[in-house]
Amino acid sequence: MLQCTFPVVDLEIPTRSVWSVVNPLAVQVGLMTGYCNKKKGTKHKKLIHCARNVNKVSHSITEVARGIAHEHPEIREELEEACTRTLEVHKLLKRKLETELKEGGAILDLSKQVVNNITQVLLVIDSADLILMERLVKQVMMSLDHLERCSDMHRLEEGFKQLTHYMDSLMRQISVRQKDLLYTERKEDLALVKAMWNRCRERLFSSCRVAIAHPDVDPALKNRHEVLEEIRDSLNRLQAVIRNKTSESSNKSGTLATCLQQLELNIVFANEMTKERQVKVRNLFGVIQQASMTIANSVCTRPERQEHIVRLLKECETALSLLRVQPQTPGNSAAASDSQQQGGGGNELVIDKICGLTGELSHYLQLATLDHIDDFYFLPHIPFQVLYRITSEGAKNKSQHKESEMDMAQHVLNLEKITKMACSLSFDPPKNKMVRTAISNIVSLFKQVVFATRALAVQSKSEYTRDNIEVYRKCWTKELHVLVAAVDELCPVEEYLFVSSSHIKEDLGAIEMILETETRNNNNEEHSWADLDQAVDALANRTLRVLCVVEEDRMRCLQPGRNHMALQDPVLRHICGMKQKIGEVRGLCNEVVHKGKPKYNELLGGTQGTLRDLEQLRVVYFKCKVRCDAYIESFKGELHYVEQLLTKSQINSVTANCTTILSLLNHIVAVIESDSVVSEWAMVCSRARELVQMTSQLEQHLRDTQAVRVGEDISQTVQVIAQESEIPDLGSNFVPLGEVFVAILVAAEGVVKLVPAVLADYRTVVSSGKRKKMFRK
Repeated sequence: MLQCTFPVVDLEIPTRSVWSVVNPLAVQVGLMTGYCNKKKGTKHKKLIHCARNVNKVSHSITEVARGIAHEHPEIREELEEACTRTLEVHKLLKRKLETELKEGGAILDLSKQVVNNITQVLLVIDSADLILMERLVKQVMMSLDHLERCSDMHRLEEGFKQLTHYMDSLMRQISVRQKDLLYTERKEDLALVKAMWNRCRERLFSSCRVAIAHPDVDPALKNRHEVLEEIRDSLNRLQAVIRNKTSESSNKSGTLATCLQQLELNIVFANEMTKERQVKVRNLFGVIQQASMTIANSVCTRPERQEHIVRLLKECETALSLLRVQPQTPGNSAAASDSQQQGGGGNELVIDKICGLTGELSHYLQLATLDHIDDFYFLPHIPFQVLYRITSEGAKNKSQHKESEMDMAQHVLNLEKITKMACSLSFDPPKNKMVRTAISNIVSLFKQVVFATRALAVQSKSEYTRDNIEVYRKCWTKELHVLVAAVDELCPVEEYLFVSSSHIKEDLGAIEMILETETRNNNNEEHSWADLDQAVDALANRTLRVLCVVEEDRMRCLQPGRNHMALQDPVLRHICGMKQKIGEVRGLCNEVVHKGKPKYNELLGGTQGTLRDLEQLRVVYFKCKVRCDAYIESFKGELHYVEQLLTKSQINSVTANCTTILSLLNHIVAVIESDSVVSEWAMVCSRARELVQMTSQLEQHLRDTQAVRVGEDISQTVQVIAQESEIPDLGSNFVPLGEVFVAILVAAEGVVKLVPAVLADYRTVVSSGKRKKMFRK
């Protein structure tokens, strides 16, 4: 928010127009404050000059404000009262400037009072726009009431035209106000009102038509009522913004994420653990434990994630019980500080352990949340399609209609639960607000969809009900797209890739089991083929979903105006190839299920290839994110230079060891450079172990030379490569591959850079030894 240059004005300034007038006056008063210095003395001439400027400008603003008061009767009384107060202070300041020139403090106080009164005048003038907006809101409310009472199509069209006219005027006024506002939250509230009208305009007209055409159908009347209530609620929120009575903001961090952060802050930055702080820590942990167990016991959380969450909560609870309360006495605090200086107090190790456990707990909670997102968000439109298909058939299948309605209600509840779960672990308030707004729109739209489908079930042959449900189908698809995009903004792409890969492994296992059963029984049972079709469809849709997430992330990384470079991006090229292969897998499944062709091995190979391609995509994405190609190019440049030095050197034990080390490093970098690094990671681990052995041999050869220190540096750098490569399985454990690759490449380049120093020092020692032998002879 823009602020005045000097803290002169005590009132809140909401708009740029008021700020642009008040700020120059505040600057003048700020300069006057500097001129009234008791230690250095008062600069009377400069002080009086600034005071006259303030008085002159305030008088001209007051005269203009009096003219505005005659044009706007709604603010006339309040504005004239503010102008009268300003003129009284103006006269006092003018009298001081003419008679008592030496009273700098009094002149400064009067100038401040003038600026404050002018600010009040400007705020009253600014309220004229708000009064106009409130008047337009009342007119819109009256038009909505008129629409609800309409009983024929002609009156409906006239009323809707009038409503559109008032709404367009209100939207224009909101746009002007939005540009002038300084507060971001109020701008967002106004933007929500504009978005509401764009969403509800078509639905309102369609639902009113159905209600007029079928006044005896109760769901049609309820459908119109729900749309009108949504618009009224939004207008009520607009009135609250106009009156500065904003509700509790949803623009905040997640509850669970905040509790985890507060727990660490209360433990780490506490000089001593008092009883009050210990109670606060235990209360925070209680909230964390309850929320974490809710996520762990949810349906979609995988067993391995649940085990880790439960284990970490138990360990964290045990560690918190070990925190010792230190009495606040001078002797105890001195003893505690002495114990910390000597080797750390007993709480230090416990605090480090708790911080590690909370970090790991946050990671597994994020993975569990992504389990839910991946299970429910890869096909979010299916329940509506089922309900739409059943209701289009009319009132024949009432039981199926109720079941599909209940399924859709449960689906919306699950979406709402998952979005709350995702927001609770996010530290990004704007994205949290976007997700909460999207899910609230879905929930309010769901009620209208239910009544629209019920009206269609009663009047399945009516043109109005069919047009109405088509409008709601488009709205539902659009709102779902907005929700999915908002939730994707909260998901870290690296972890989402890992979770989706593990879920695709589950789908692949189901496909293998079905195909194995079919080939063993040699029969074509319908339920088995239906299960196969469902499993392949889940695998394909889940893969396409994660490809869309990665593709959107990479497109955001491209510079604006460089979209034509997308085909040169390795990640996007890999995604394009994977989409073609998924189409081939679906074609094979169609041939097996519907045409009865025994292409089991081809289908199984295609699904397994999808998993391999997804693992390669994960590697390619990490490499592009951390720019592995630059590190690899730098390593190869250093390696080429050092290899030339080795070919020119004499062959001995040291050069042989260095050559072997360089070949091992080159092999490790070649594996990292390939896309199949996940499957070949065991080779990296074995080459790292060989590197450790070769560096130990090199140290033994350099034991009696001046290059011992360089050999020790090489050994320490090689240990970094060995530690980074000690990962049992990249496919089943989430590892930040980009960080691992960069650490290994940087260490490998460091080893290569140390080899010339080894050769130079060894050559110096050998040549000095030859000179000593010549001197003895």
